[in-house]
Amino acid sequence: MRKNILLFVFLVCAQWMLAQNNISVTSFRALENDLTANTFGTSEKDQNGEIAALIKIVTNETGFLFDGGMTGIVKVKQDVGEVWVYVPHGIKRITIKHPQLGVLRDYYFPIPIEKARTYEMLLSTGKVQTIVQHTVNKQYVIFNVEPANAVVELGDEILTLDEYGTAQKSMSYGKYNYRVSCANYHTQAGVVQVNSKGKAVLNVTLKPNFGWLKLDAASEELQGSYVFLDNERVGQLPFISKDGLRSGTHHLRVLKPMYKPFEQQVTISDGDTTAINVNLQPNFALVTLNTAPHAEIWIDGQKKTIGTWTGPLEMGEYTIEVKAEAHRSMSHLLEINDLEAREVQLPNPEPICGSLDISSSPSFATVFIDGEKLGETPLIQNNVLVGQRELIFRKRGFNDVLKVVEVKENETASLSVRMTKGSTHLESEVVRKREEAARLAEEARLAEEARLAAEADSLAAAQEAESQIQETEPQSEVAPLEPAPTPAIETEIPQQMPEQPALEPAQKSSPASYYKTFALYLEGNGEYDLKAQGMGFGGGLGFYIAGVNLQATYQMAQVGRVDLRTGFGLKLGRFFMMTPQVGYSMFMEVPCEKWTSHTDSEGYFYLYHEEYTEQINAISLACRFQACLTKNIALSITPEYRIFEEGVLDPVKGVTLDGFNIRAGLVINFGQK
Repeated sequence: MRKNILLFVFLVCAQWMLAQNNISVTSFRALENDLTANTFGTSEKDQNGEIAALIKIVTNETGFLFDGGMTGIVKVKQDVGEVWVYVPHGIKRITIKHPQLGVLRDYYFPIPIEKARTYEMLLSTGKVQTIVQHTVNKQYVIFNVEPANAVVELGDEILTLDEYGTAQKSMSYGKYNYRVSCANYHTQAGVVQVNSKGKAVLNVTLKPNFGWLKLDAASEELQGSYVFLDNERVGQLPFISKDGLRSGTHHLRVLKPMYKPFEQQVTISDGDTTAINVNLQPNFALVTLNTAPHAEIWIDGQKKTIGTWTGPLEMGEYTIEVKAEAHRSMSHLLEINDLEAREVQLPNPEPICGSLDISSSPSFATVFIDGEKLGETPLIQNNVLVGQRELIFRKRGFNDVLKVVEVKENETASLSVRMTKGSTHLESEVVRKREEAARLAEEARLAEEARLAAEADSLAAAQEAESQIQETEPQSEVAPLEPAPTPAIETEIPQQMPEQPALEPAQKSSPASYYKTFALYLEGNGEYDLKAQGMGFGGGLGFYIAGVNLQATYQMAQVGRVDLRTGFGLKLGRFFMMTPQVGYSMFMEVPCEKWTSHTDSEGYFYLYHEEYTEQINAISLACRFQACLTKNIALSITPEYRIFEEGVLDPVKGVTLDGFNIRAGLVINFGQK
C-alpha cells in the first residue's frame, strides 16, 4: 500500500514539473490576406457589437483554456490543427492554460490587435501522456442488427445504431438483459454475459412482421378501379403494396362506377405476397333512347345528344327531357330496376307556331323559309315555327332578297318586299349551319356506337368470368363515385340572323400583331445572375410604338437596381417576338470597403478598414424574346450581358463584375392594334 502511494506522488510531481515549461509561442503575425474574421458566417461580434479580431492558434493539442483579462474572450472554436480564438480589438495580452501542459501566463502581443482582422499564433507544446494505474473490469458488447433502423436496449440504456446497423458499449462484468425492436418487425430479447473472455458479439436479424398484397383486374375494363384498405384509399387496379402491409387481417374494398363493390377480408403473412384477381359485377343496364331526329335528349339536367342516345344507366329513377328550338319540351320519368338492356321511345317535342302574311313586288316570287321552299307570293302560311326565320325571295331576272322576320305564337307576321332587277343569287345561311350540325351529330353518333360496342364486348367477357367474393362483416359504406358524363357534340342554330349573309369570315389577328403599332405592358420577372449566382425579382413598365420599344424596370436582389432599355421589336410568326435591346443600369447603395495603413512614430504598423456604399453604373446588351399566349398575356425571357464602369471590382473576390444574367417574366398587355 505504501509503495503505491509513493509511486502515485512521484508521478504527480513529475507531471507537474514537466508541465511548467511545455507551452511557448514560436511566432505571432497578422494574416494580411485572410478575411475569415470579416466574412459572413465566420465573423463574430464582441459585447459592444463590433466585429471581433480572430487569432488562429496553430497546435495539434486540444483542451486549452484562454483568459483575456478584463477585456475577456468573445468565442473559442476548435478547428482541424488549430484553435480559433475571437477577441475584442485592443486586447494587450492573453493567458493560455492546459490541464497537463501547464500555463503560459500574460503573453503580450507584439503588434496591436485591430477589429475584423485575422492573426496567427504558432504554439509550441510538449506531449500529453496518460498513465493508467488501475485494472478496468469492463468489456465491449457489440450488436450487429438488421434492419439498421432498429432500437437496441441494453440494460437501462438505449444504444444508437450506425448506418451499417452496428452499436457498441463497454460494460462492467455481469449479465444484462437486451431487447431489439423495430416497427413492422418481431421483437427479439435475451441475456448477454460480459466477462474477461473477450468481446460479446450479438448478431440479430429481426423477422418481418409484414407482407405484400397484389391485386389484378379480371378484365381490361376494370383497370383503374379504386382500391380501399381498412376504409383508406391506397391506389387503383392493378395494385401492389410496395412498402409492405402489417401482418394480420385487413378489409379490402374495390369500387368502380357502374359496378357493384368488391369486398373481401385478406390475410397478410410474414414475408409473403397475397395475390387476388378482382372481378366486379356490372350494376347497370344498357339503355337506348329514341326521339325526333332534331330533338335534344337531356338526362337529369345534362345534355347527351340529338335524336338517339345509347349508354349505361345504373338502377334508379331518371328524368328524361326532350328539347328542340321553337318546341315545348317534353318530360319522361325512366325507372331502371333490373340490368336488362332496353329501348325507350320518347315523346316528340310539341311545336310552337305562328303565321306569315307575305307579299312582294313584283308578285309570284318564290319564297324559301330557312332553306325550304314555301310557295309564291302573295301567300299566307300557317304553322310556322316561332322565332327568327330567314326568308329568301327569288324571281328570274331579279336580285334575290333576304329578310329575317320574327314569328310569334298565335300571331301573324306581315312582310312585303320590293325586288330590283339583276342576277344576284343568295344561299341560305340556315341551311349551311344545319348541314354542318347534322354532320357533327352523325360523327358523334358513330363514335358513341363504336364506344358502346367495345363496352358491350368487355361486359360480355366479364359476365362469363366466375366471381369468387367471400362473405364479410358489415362495413361502413363508401359513397359510389359519380360516372363521368358521356361526351357529346353540341350543335345549335343561332336564333339571331343577320340582315345580310356574311360572305367571308373575318380574318383573325395574331397576338403578336398587337405590338406592331402601339402596346403598353406591365412585366413581373425573376432574375438569375450567373456571376453572383443569386436570384432576384423585379417588375417594370414598357411600351412599343411602331416597333420601337422603351422599357423601365426595378430589380431587387442583394442591392436595388434601376434599368432603362430601348430596342426594336421583330415579329416572328403569329405568336413570337424578338426585341434586341441596349440599356443602362444604376446599382443603388452597393456595399464597398477599403483598407488604409499607417505607421506611427514608434514604428507600429496600423491597418484601418472602412466600409461604405456608393452607386455603380453599367451598360447592358440584351435580347428580349416574347411568346404571346393571347393579345393580353405573354411570357418573356431575356438573356443580358452587363458591362460595368472601368475599375469597378468585387471587393471580396477582387474580380470585375461584368457578367451574364437571365430574366423570365409574365407580361400583361394593355395595347391595341
